[in-house]
Order: sequence, then C-alpha cells, then structure tokens
Amino acid sequence: LVSTLLVSTEGSEPTVIIIGATGVGKSSLANALLGCDPLRDDCLFPVCDDSLDPCTKQGSYATGQWLGVGPNFKVVDTPGTGTSDDEDDLLIQEMTDVLKNGAVGQTNSILLLLDGRETRFDRSLQSMLRQMSYLFGEQWWELMTIGVSNWTYDQCSIDNRNELCSKYPSKCKNETWFENEINNQLQKKFHLTKKFNFVFTHSWSQTMSNYYDLVQQDHWRQETKKLWEIMSSSETPFEFKTRDDISKENKELKEENKWLKEHCRYRYTDTDRTDIQSKNNIQEEIDI
Repeated sequence: LVSTLLVSTEGSEPTVIIIGATGVGKSSLANALLGCDPLRDDCLFPVCDDSLDPCTKQGSYATGQWLGVGPNFKVVDTPGTGTSDDEDDLLIQEMTDVLKNGAVGQTNSILLLLDGRETRFDRSLQSMLRQMSYLFGEQWWELMTIGVSNWTYDQCSIDNRNELCSKYPSKCKNETWFENEINNQLQKKFHLTKKFNFVFTHSWSQTMSNYYDLVQQDHWRQETKKLWEIMSSSETPFEFKTRDDISKENKELKEENKWLKEHCRYRYTDTDRTDIQSKNNIQEEIDI
C-alpha cells in the first residue's frame, strides 16, 4: 500500500519520484527538499541508521513547499534495492504499485539517486531499472535525472578535488568525471544514447552542523534550482501505465471503434432506406 503523509488539495503541483538502492539517502533527500533537517526525528520520511536493512519498505509520498519556503510540490520516496533477491523482487513490486497508484500515478520527473562515492551499478539496481523500463517503456528514461548524494561541498572537499585534478589530471574525480562515468555505464548497460542531467544534491548539507556553512548552502541552492527547473519544465506529466495497461486500452479502443463503425453503418443504411422511400412516395404523387 502507498502511505500518504500529507495530501495536497490541488493535485497540480510538480512531482518528483526518487528511486535508487538502499542506503543512498532517498528519504534524507526527500526530507531536505521539504525543508526539514534530515537528522530531525519529526521529518515526514523516516531515515535509517547505518544498517543495510532498508527502512523504506513501503512507498510513501508527501506534499509541501519546495525547500520549506517555495511553491508546492509532491515528492515520492520509493523502497530501495540491494538486500536479498527475494526481498528485492517484493520491493520492486511495491515500487511498481506505488507508481501506478491513483494517488501518485504520474510524475514530472524521476530522480535516480546514486552514491557519489560509487561509480558501479550493482546487480539489483540494474535489475530494477530494466524491469521498470520494460514495464513503462522508453519514456521512463526520458524523464530521468541523476541525483548524486554524499558529494560534499564544504570548501575543504572542493579544494581537495580541484587540487587532485590540477596535479594529477589522470586521477581527477570531479563532477565532470562522475557524470561521464555514469553516462557511459548507463549507455552501455541499457543501450541508451541519452546523456543524462545531473544534480549534486547532498542532503546532509541541510543538517544543523552545516547550516551556517555558506559555501555548502550556496551549492545546495544551485543544485536544487536545477532540479526544480527540470521538474517544472515538464508541461505534460507522464502517466505510469504498464505495457499490459496500454495493451488493454488499445483493445478497448478497437472494440469501441468497431462498435462505432457498426453503429454508423446501420444508421447510414436506415437513413438511405428512408431517403429511397421518400423519393418513391414523391414520384408516386407526381405520377398521380
């Protein structure tokens, strides 16, 4: 079942669905986008400790103001993958139910959240992405943006990345390097040609200990602005319909078209007979 944390009364707000492996920070990011310190216990989405066991086993969504002060939006937190094969199958089924649920049903953006400390897709995440692509079609990829967690923007981390790239270009691991690595893997593993947009949204920059770090806050605003622009630029939300749903709709449309053709043919025949009878009556009157 889908857990509703706070329901919007309008239903026209931009929507972002966050997907990814267990432990990458989906719930923390959802809370931060709503303007809540991810370490607080009273945020809408529960955040696990360092345990590998996922605490988000049931999809949930909430609506609120962007970053706690902006326009209304909806954020959907989905179960993570990467535990056991049997549990992954259940979590993927749960996520499918979340996406098709009438309360969610459609979105303006899909955010695939990756850990910035890793550049490899594990088997369970690959399986989930393939299943979702098969179920919902190629437009699944068109809506997708890559989010990056655990990519710190304190001045020390920035200086270290810049120094490494300056002194050892072949070992450079900055944003451009990460984007290229992930784009190459997505294109290779899933036979894609798209180059994905990236947002480096480190949710832990929104904890109390980092709140007064102006460098981190400036980068957080820049990256979340990019995400908002991606979400709000989609004028027509994507409806989550599986191939079976589309096949069923096509079958119903064919049956409806068949009925309309038959109905129109019968109406045409009856009208044609009426016209002929009227002409015959007129001709009889003239002859008389």
